[in-house]
This record gives sequence, structure tokens and C-alpha cells, in this order.
Amino acid sequence: MKLPACWSCKKQFSYGKLLLLWVGSTVCPRCGETNYLTAESRKKGAWYTPILIIIMVIGLNMFDIGFPGIILYGLFFLLIGLSFSPFTFHFTDKQEPLF
Repeated sequence: MKLPACWSCKKQFSYGKLLLLWVGSTVCPRCGETNYLTAESRKKGAWYTPILIIIMVIGLNMFDIGFPGIILYGLFFLLIGLSFSPFTFHFTDKQEPLF
């Protein structure tokens, strides 16, 4: 899988920089342009949350684990979701409305 690039200069972003993108936008280190997530990327990201919650609930119903296990299980799925999310990002030069 390939990491996304700046909309202006096409420089590929580092994985660590993309993990910090939850603030909404990022600035390209090469050209200084602000990169915003496209509406399509934000919609895709919105689908991951309910899917991961459904998988978590199914898994929790299959295993009889205590409260610490539930917390660890939730953190595990949170880390999986965060680690794959940068590969779904695409950037544009302006903030796009979702609808």
C-alpha cells in the first residue's frame, strides 16, 4: 500500500506525520501548502468506526473476559484502526463539505 502525497508538490508524507492528522489538516514539509482530507476520505474513515465496534462486540460475546480484558481488547482494535487509516487518506487544497 502507498501513503498519500501532497496535493501540490506530490511529496509523499511520512507515516508518523499522517498518524497525527486527526486534527483535520497537515502542512507539507517541502512546499508549505496546507493539505485537507477530501470528503471521500473522511466518509471512508467514518465507516471504520462502526465496523470495528461490531467486530469488538462479536468478539466480546464469544469470550468470557473480565473488565481488564475488555479494555485491552478495545485498545487492540483502536490501534489496528489507527495504524491502517493513513493508507485511506487523499488530500485536496481546500476543506470540502461532507454533503
